This record gives sequence, structure tokens and C-alpha cells, in this order.
Amino acid sequence: EAGVAAGGALFDLRPLPERVFGLEPRPLSLDAVQRGGLPDLPRDTPVYLVCARGQVSELAGLYLEAAGFTRVYHLAGGLKAWPGGDAVSFSPRP
Repeated sequence: EAGVAAGGALFDLRPLPERVFGLEPRPLSLDAVQRGGLPDLPRDTPVYLVCARGQVSELAGLYLEAAGFTRVYHLAGGLKAWPGGDAVSFSPRP
């Protein structure tokens, strides 16, 4: 997977006050996804989801897959488990 640099889309599901550090993804809320507020992207675009602990990105991934997105990944354990640095490893949703 070539990732975000090769046309994938990175979405941050953390509340706004928590988005002050780290990555520069597009904001996305779980509430919006649950109500059908889906990203305006081709359904085969790789979608990378991050949140604080991995639970919200996991749930959002379920909704995106149900809506037809075929390449959904999330940061297992969320940003709290990520040690920082340059290497971020996204996992396919199980």
C-alpha cells in the first residue's frame, strides 16, 4: 500500500481540541459518518482513519465499508499507542 502520498485520504476522528498535534489529515466525525456524511471520494480510494485510541476509527471503518469503501485502514491502538517518529503503520480493518 503506497499510502496517503499516493492518493489515499487520511481522516482524523478526534475531537477538535485533540487535533492540535501530529498529523494533518482531513477532519471527520463519527457522528457525521453514522448519519451518512461520507467522504466525497471514489469508493476504491485508500482511506486511513486515526483517532485517540483506535476504537472510533474501528467503528467509522465499519460504516465506511458498509457504504462501499473497499480499502479502509486504521491506526490500531490509535495515536495514544503510536510512539511517534516517521513510521505510522495502518492496519486493514479485520
